[in-house]
Amino acid sequence: MTDSSKQKAPGRQSEGFQKDSSKRGNFSAKSTSVEAQIERLLAMLRLRPHTSHELAKAGIYHSPARILQLRKRGYVIQTHRVHLTDAWGYGHSRCGLYELLSEPGA
Repeated sequence: MTDSSKQKAPGRQSEGFQKDSSKRGNFSAKSTSVEAQIERLLAMLRLRPHTSHELAKAGIYHSPARILQLRKRGYVIQTHRVHLTDAWGYGHSRCGLYELLSEPGA
């Protein structure tokens, strides 16, 4: 009898498994991968400034981290602090409102 508990999962490599994050644009609209979130975030910010509350509803989780990643890539994004009330009547003080000012190479 063989011990099946030590077999590798199909499609997984052993140590050194690295996800290729260089591929872009092949994500579903509901993908939660970091690159998919960044693509959605950029598309939204190119239209107008958005709050962290709006970004979360669009599936962009922990928006400050996504904004930081874009800033490290050369995007200039300004953060404003605003107070908003959600659909259930709860107030959110110091909610982030993110505004894209310029893109790298522009």
